[in-house]
Parts: sequence; structure tokens; C-alpha cells
Amino acid sequence: MNLKGLNPTPLEKQKFSFGATFGYIPPEQLPSEYDVGEPLEIKNQNIPVNSFVCVAEAGVSVSEDQEGVALEPAYRIKNITEILGSSDWINGGTDLATGAEAALEGDLERTESPFSVEKNGVEFCADPANWAKTYDELALKHAKKNWFWVGTSGGSMFDRIRGAMYRFKDEKRSIQTGLMWHDNFLTTYIDAIGNPTGGHSIKIKGWKGDYLTIQNSVGEGVGEKGIQYFHKDIVNKLFTYGAIMFLDMPPYQTKETIILKSRIYRAGFWGKFWIILEAFVFWR
Repeated sequence: MNLKGLNPTPLEKQKFSFGATFGYIPPEQLPSEYDVGEPLEIKNQNIPVNSFVCVAEAGVSVSEDQEGVALEPAYRIKNITEILGSSDWINGGTDLATGAEAALEGDLERTESPFSVEKNGVEFCADPANWAKTYDELALKHAKKNWFWVGTSGGSMFDRIRGAMYRFKDEKRSIQTGLMWHDNFLTTYIDAIGNPTGGHSIKIKGWKGDYLTIQNSVGEGVGEKGIQYFHKDIVNKLFTYGAIMFLDMPPYQTKETIILKSRIYRAGFWGKFWIILEAFVFWR
């Protein structure tokens, strides 16, 4: 079983900060439990063979919560290949930003897709030449518009993720994130580390007390039929690949304004000073 395929996202790709734009619900105002709902299906990146496409599989699972229909990971895999200009990534993985960018191109419903990873394999699905252009138009109805980075300014990742999800609780916004996976992370409740095996992307669907509820993409054989619970200490220590939530751009702010606010939000004291000074000189 392969639980790898996530690479770190370069800082220059982490443009829009959730905290700077929307703000987090404080921990003391959060309920002890929350969940976006039952998953439409549990993905499996290791059928028919082990693969490194967790970014696509987990990303599609996140999109399904808002779209309300089962989506085909094969099309997201194809879009990632087009962005990167090569299918080499299926043997080594990619980062969260690239997966999110692919979501802006849309997704195909399972029933509309001519191919699936299970039937056709990752290598075939990753080749854009195998897909008719008409499917690109069909996929646009499930296209995302923007995404925001959660927890990139420091602090408790456990609290940042919960505070972001509860801010948009009425819209059932789950989160895609990633962590350094360990070889003992196959049980239902995860509260101890083992030996690191590589970066792995997952979907966060809620929390129970001191545990985040995650939906994995390696079938129902792990955890509780594909659902696992990660203790907050593990989250704060190992969830270091960033986290993203798909959201529309606020109508009252421009992209340039959000980027500036995000830079200020993440910077230290002197960093904030120089960013503000730079902006003042530019806009004079």
C-alpha cells in the first residue's frame, strides 16, 4: 500500500491567506464535535496499482462536499499533467497548489467520465491525448474559483483548521491538507508517531474532541472504513504541508489587496514594517 505522493508547496505559491481574509473562529467558540457529513465515496489511489496521486484523490473528495455528486479523480489527474507539462509526477507526486490549480479547470462526474483510474490505470488517465476536448467544457460546471491557505501564519494547526471549517460551517467546506505519513498510521485513532514514509495528502471532514476527522484515499481497509482520527499533538507536529479551502474571492477585495494582507499577516514585526513601507512607496 502506497501512502505517498505529496510534495511541499513553494512559499511563492501560497498567496491567499485564509486568516488575513476571513479570520478564524476562536477555539473557545468552537463546539466539541463537528462534521461536514458522510462522504459520497472513499477513494483508493492504489487501484489497480500503487500510485502517487493522493493530491488528486483527496482534492476530488474535498470538492464532492460542495458539488454533492461523486467526481472522477482521473480527470483531475489529467489536469495536473497539463499544468506540469509532463506525466512524470504520477511517479513522484506533486504539491497542494498544483492540485488546487487543477480544480479551477473543473471536474467530471463519475457517470460522465469515459475513463476511471480503476479501469484504465493512472498512466492512461494522466495522458491528455486520451481525453476529447469536449470533456473540458462539461467539467466547467464543477470548477472551483479560488482557494485560500489555512494555518500558514503559525500557531496551532489544529485550531486553525477547526476555526476555518466552522467559519463556513453552513457551506460544508472541508479542507485538503497533508502530512508526513508514518508507517503506523493505519489504525482508526492516531496518537503516536512511528517511522516516516513520505508526504501524503488527505481530506479533513471535521473533528471529535481532541482529534481531527480525516478521510483517506487508500480504500476502506484503513481506519474505520477509510475514516481516521488524528490527535491534535500529531496534527500540530506533522501537518506541515499547509492546508487549503476552496472559497470564492470576497467581492469587496481585489486579489492584489488580499496578497498584500496575506504577506503582512504572515510576517514578523520587521517584515510587516518593510512590506507596509514597500506598499506605501509603490502606491504614492
